[in-house]
Amino acid sequence: MVARLFLGSVTDELLHHAACPVLVVPDRAYAPWQRVVVGLDGSENSRAALRWAATVARALGIPLTLVRAWMLSTLPGTVTGGPATDEDAADVRGWLRDELARCGPLDEQPLEVDALAVHLGATAALLGIAGRDDLLVVGARGQGGFAGLVLGSVAMQCARHAKGSLAVVPDPR
Repeated sequence: MVARLFLGSVTDELLHHAACPVLVVPDRAYAPWQRVVVGLDGSENSRAALRWAATVARALGIPLTLVRAWMLSTLPGTVTGGPATDEDAADVRGWLRDELARCGPLDEQPLEVDALAVHLGATAALLGIAGRDDLLVVGARGQGGFAGLVLGSVAMQCARHAKGSLAVVPDPR
């Protein structure tokens, strides 16, 4: 089990420093992919991941699933206090639609898009949704070094624990 916690040094270096998207395909992944799942958090990194994911989904003719993991402290808009509600989840789904529109026209061709608001931490939400026959796409924040090693990032945790294939899209800058 300890071996699963560590990626190969080449994979780790690529995930931290590549200037282009990196695709990690474990031997347990299924092909062909059934859908593309992309995590969004409002950053330019996640928008770059969304644009890349939409291009892949359209090219393969498979659905695109947008995922926004949220907690009460990360809700877009005003927090009313109290437990999470269905209305909170609806607000997050609305935020996802707005985020999709912010990316501008992704292409002329239609694309099947599903938007999921998941009341969990980002890593748990993405790993819970993306299965072995999905391509999970995340944006990389580009935070390597000691902080990335100790704290880990959503991208690194997904690379270590994803059931299927993972694409990490680097910082667009």
